[in-house]
Amino acid sequence: MDKIEELIEKLDKITSNLEKIADQEEFYEKFYEEKVKKIEKTRIIMEFEEIMQLINKDFEASYKKIGGEIEVISTFWKQGMEFTYRLICLAETYSNPKNSKTLELLFEPLKKQIELANDFKESQRKSEYFDFLVAISNGIPALSWVEKTNLHITHYVEKYMDSACFNSNKIIRNKDFQNTEYSNWAILFNQSLNQLHEFLKQHYSFGLTWNLKQKECTIDDIDEYLEYFKETQKENSNSNSKQETDISEKNENENKNENENENENNKSDSNARIEKTEWIVEFQKGKKEGIKITNTSRKQNVHIFKCEDSVIIIEGIVNSIVVDQCLRCGIIVEKSTSVHAIRCQNIKIQIKTKTPTIQIEHTNGCYVYLSQSSLKSEITTSKSTGMYLVIPKKSLDNDGEQEKEIPLPERFRTIYDKPTRQIVTETIKHI
Repeated sequence: MDKIEELIEKLDKITSNLEKIADQEEFYEKFYEEKVKKIEKTRIIMEFEEIMQLINKDFEASYKKIGGEIEVISTFWKQGMEFTYRLICLAETYSNPKNSKTLELLFEPLKKQIELANDFKESQRKSEYFDFLVAISNGIPALSWVEKTNLHITHYVEKYMDSACFNSNKIIRNKDFQNTEYSNWAILFNQSLNQLHEFLKQHYSFGLTWNLKQKECTIDDIDEYLEYFKETQKENSNSNSKQETDISEKNENENKNENENENENNKSDSNARIEKTEWIVEFQKGKKEGIKITNTSRKQNVHIFKCEDSVIIIEGIVNSIVVDQCLRCGIIVEKSTSVHAIRCQNIKIQIKTKTPTIQIEHTNGCYVYLSQSSLKSEITTSKSTGMYLVIPKKSLDNDGEQEKEIPLPERFRTIYDKPTRQIVTETIKHI
């Protein structure tokens, strides 16, 4: 009975939070009727409305079917996109504010929205839907493009897209979620990111532009909008804070016995924890003595996230290993189906036995040490530099060499082959 009462209490708190969000959405409708509908719609506004149609129709329908924590975090993305839409409408209708404080006030609600999404995610680390929460909290900072100047906006947005899609693609690949509303949610979220990227690439490559032929946008033009946003976000912040604490405490109580049993039977380093079938090592610094993951199985995955100056040793066989945003780390792998390094700097990966696939993406500085039994590994690279393959002594013709470093291609030459009417790309060999 205690568990049922706790569950009812949890659902009541989520319902209360969603009711506040619904009140905020009523304001959006009122604001649209009174302000936005009167604006002469430009091509830019109409194109962004197509993105909002995906958000307000398909994506909203999906997260409301799922409910719970996923619905709460999804509303932050929807509201952030709503804010961006309103801001674009203002920029198309007025010239830019000359007062820097006015601009700061204008962007403040979006900054708060990003902060609230991240706070909610951090409070739900024990959630079984944590990948959903991370996808949104990693993607929503992309909306801060509106306040950036003298930057290549599409490149700025891409780094947040890549981070968000890493988790949403995990959801799509998860066998438990395939052909369900959960995978549909992830697909729709990816679509909204991609549409936003294409929109910015076409219209705002170097930042938000204002209509210089119109009168200046003053604080009076945005005052009602700002006042409401500040009030509702304050309410949501207070509501979320209590809700997050209660949910977190419940998750900790539910998992306490299970985690204690796992720790008793598991000899892995205390800096590595397992959640269902995924080992997680995150935010570790200076652990050069080595963080060991043992008692592994081929059904388990390993996620190493934002570690610095550390060594992680994975003993036994695992399904896959992801090294994400790590700096100056060494990864020692006994056996895995795949190893994927993404957004890392100056890392070293040692493969002891057969590992068919090694992927390196958005990484600067990566040494891959192969053993005699892992020479057939297939290595794919994308948008990376400073990559080297280190071949062991026994595979070399010259017995005098201990090992050999072979640089992986970074430069390519592309030509149009007129006879075949095809593009031909070849690597430029290292000298």
